[in-house]
Amino acid sequence: MFGTIIVGIIAYAILAAILAVLLQVASKLVLKEAIDFGDAYKASFVACILSGLADAGVEQLMGPEAGATLTLISIGTTYVIWVLALSIIIDLTLGESVIIAAVFTVIKIVIGLLFVAIAAGAVAAS
Repeated sequence: MFGTIIVGIIAYAILAAILAVLLQVASKLVLKEAIDFGDAYKASFVACILSGLADAGVEQLMGPEAGATLTLISIGTTYVIWVLALSIIIDLTLGESVIIAAVFTVIKIVIGLLFVAIAAGAVAAS
């Protein structure tokens, strides 16, 4: 149990570093100035942990067979968590946080779809 928690925290730390860079890109597009990496990392790390806990809680309530509904709820709760993390941790206005989180979410979804397309192409080619 303890080892699983440590591995999870390390995985979130690595994921937060990657997401911090994407958050900097989103903030550069919206604010014309990138958020400091340290602040972006702190917000990303907190948001990753809270999103993971929220997703686990929703899955416990709805069950894993909820499928697409679970995915949509996850995207919504994750978006709200990112808006709050940006507002509280980085001290952005609510309007800035809403727009940056929206751009950030679109970037994440596009990257995810690209990975799916690449994987599908690799499977079709084999």
